[in-house]
Amino acid sequence: MDRLAWWTAWAALTELVVLRIVTRTLIHIPGLAAIEGPIRAVSEVGRLAYYVTAVLLLCLLILLVGEMRRLGSMSSMLIGAGIATIMLLSVAGRLGLVDAADVGGLGLAGLVIIGAGSAYAGWRALPVLLLVVATYASGSATTLQGWGGGLSQGSFVGLMSVSEISAVGGCLLLPIVLGKPISRKVLILGLGAAALVTTMLSVASPTSTIIILWSFGLPATLPAGIYGLAVGSLVAVAATAVRDGQRGLAAGLLLSVAGGVGPSSTYQTALLTTGLGLVALNIASSYRGLPETSPQSSKQAAPSGWRSASTTSATSTRSWQSVPRTRSGREMLRNDHNYSRTT
Repeated sequence: MDRLAWWTAWAALTELVVLRIVTRTLIHIPGLAAIEGPIRAVSEVGRLAYYVTAVLLLCLLILLVGEMRRLGSMSSMLIGAGIATIMLLSVAGRLGLVDAADVGGLGLAGLVIIGAGSAYAGWRALPVLLLVVATYASGSATTLQGWGGGLSQGSFVGLMSVSEISAVGGCLLLPIVLGKPISRKVLILGLGAAALVTTMLSVASPTSTIIILWSFGLPATLPAGIYGLAVGSLVAVAATAVRDGQRGLAAGLLLSVAGGVGPSSTYQTALLTTGLGLVALNIASSYRGLPETSPQSSKQAAPSGWRSASTTSATSTRSWQSVPRTRSGREMLRNDHNYSRTT
C-alpha cells in the first residue's frame, strides 16, 4: 500500500502544480495568446494527472479502510469509520441520495471521527488534530452560509482565521509525529525550503493570495516567514520519513498538502482524507505497539524502543540458557550419602 500511496502523492502533486497553480497563474499574464498551443498541452498533462489521481485515490481509500479494520484497535477502527463515512457520503451525493449541498457539511463529521481515533496516540496526534480543526473551521465557513442563511462577515473571517492558524500550527508541529529528532542534514534542507518560500511570498503579487486560497483553502493573512517555517517543517518531516523507509507517512503528508484544508470539492476532500488517514495509520500503528503477526514481522514493524527491549530480552534468555544447570539440593544430598557409605 505504501508504493500505491507514493505514486498517488506524486500524481496529486503534478495535478496541483500544473492544473491548479500554473494554469491559474498563466491566465493573469497578458500576451500569451501566441503560445496558446503549448499552454493547452500543459493543461492536458494536468488534467491527465487529475484523472489518474482520482482513480488511485479510490483504490487507496478502500485499502486504508481494510487496513484499519485489520489492525483492530479502537484507534484504528475509529479512523477507518471516519474514512468510510466520508466515502459513503460522497457516493450518496453522486447518486442523488443526499443533497450535494449537504455532503460537505455532513462529511465534516467523518473528519471529526478521524481526529477522535488519532487522539488515542496522545501528543503525537496533535498535528493531525490541528489539521482536522483547520478543515472543520474552513468547511463550516463555507457550509454555514447555505444552512444558516449566510454568516456575518465577522463570523466568516473568524472561522477562516481559526482555520489558517490551526493549519499552519499543525505543519509547524509535524516533527513530533516522527517521535525522534531530525538530523542536521535534513534540518538544513528544511531551513532552505523555508527561506525559499519566505522569499517567494514576500515578493509575490496579490494573485498569489488568490491562488493560495483556491489551492489550499488558506486566506494567506499571516506573515510570509510563518508560512516559510511551516513549509520547511513539512519538507524536513517528509524527507526524514523517506530516508527511514516510511513512504506511507511521507505520501500522507504530501496528499494532505495537495488537498488543502478548504474542502471545496469532493476531489480535494478525498486528497485530505487519504493524507490524514495515512498519517493517522502511522501513528495508530506506533501506538498499538507490536502487531500480532510472526516474530520476524513484529521485529521489523516495531518502533526502536520496542526493538531494543525485545533484543535485550532475547539476549538475556540466551545467556540464561547457556549457563550450565546446577545440581539440585536433593541430588547433592544423595551423592554425599552414597559417598559416606563407600567410605
